[in-house]
Amino acid sequence: MSASLRNPLVTVVIPTYQRPRLLRRAVESVLAQTFRDFRVLVCDNASGDETAEVVHKFARHDPRVEYRVQPRNLGPVANFNYGLQQVQTPFFVLLSDDNVLVQDFLARAVHVLQKQPDTYLFLGNTVRLDGRGRACSRALDGWPEGRLPPPDGFFHMAERGAPNWEGALFRSEVVEQVGLLQTDLSGSTDQDYLMRVARSYPIFVCKTPCAYFVEHDASWSARRSLEEVAESVRRRFQVWLTDPGLPVEARARLGALLQRRLDRTVRHFVCHKALLAGDRKTLQVAQRFDNGETRLSRRTRRLISLARLAERHGTTRPVLVLAVRLYLHLRRKMEQPRN
Repeated sequence: MSASLRNPLVTVVIPTYQRPRLLRRAVESVLAQTFRDFRVLVCDNASGDETAEVVHKFARHDPRVEYRVQPRNLGPVANFNYGLQQVQTPFFVLLSDDNVLVQDFLARAVHVLQKQPDTYLFLGNTVRLDGRGRACSRALDGWPEGRLPPPDGFFHMAERGAPNWEGALFRSEVVEQVGLLQTDLSGSTDQDYLMRVARSYPIFVCKTPCAYFVEHDASWSARRSLEEVAESVRRRFQVWLTDPGLPVEARARLGALLQRRLDRTVRHFVCHKALLAGDRKTLQVAQRFDNGETRLSRRTRRLISLARLAERHGTTRPVLVLAVRLYLHLRRKMEQPRN
């Protein structure tokens, strides 16, 4: 056995549950990396389907692929934490089973962290693909590129939202210094973890595409409600708003950022679920947000009014939906990433 197989530099952890076809694509993207010194650890959350067969087929041809199966379903975060606890390499990646890596991601990321031993996180750009495989956004396009000392990266995440961690390479010391993933944040666990690292340690931002986040109807994020997302944002920010290690001015800045994040969240759900999809519950929840605690912008209030108009007057709905779809299409074209 080669030295690299005995002592690889990177562990790519892929938690999975009942998505063997998508898992196959994720593993293939790792094995296609130009950087070869890694192990792939697939953590099966008691799928009970052909997942084991898919992984064993890879493992028969490539000993870098390892398979662990849970005796029962632990829940997604606990399964991620199990994978983190198995890491014994200098660096690790957390890859969801429905997303994929760009071929030179590991080579690029390892090179940076080896040159910068005090940097704990390489954050590569993640391209979001819609259901038709079209690039619709890139997570880091509005960020500065290069090394960000703490807490600069933390505040960028608080303001813009933490990017997807598929394009992230972590130095393994973060597990000892920062700990495992929080289990009580209802879907914001990944964003919380990135923010906890950036709160205390330097990170490196690379705007070159390093991974693809693939949207599909079966993805967990696609099924979340406005209430769930808003509550997870509040709970995540509450940790930092009560952090005695942050100056008073920093906490005041975070309070303002929380209001902006909630406003954008409400606007997104009203547009895509209440107006375009006709979901009445989302509209009802959005209207409850417009109170003293959450101050919605005029732009968001106008969108809620349009959604109410479409709900009350069915004849206007097709025209409004068409106008919104046209606007979103034009905006997507203008913001479409250029290779």
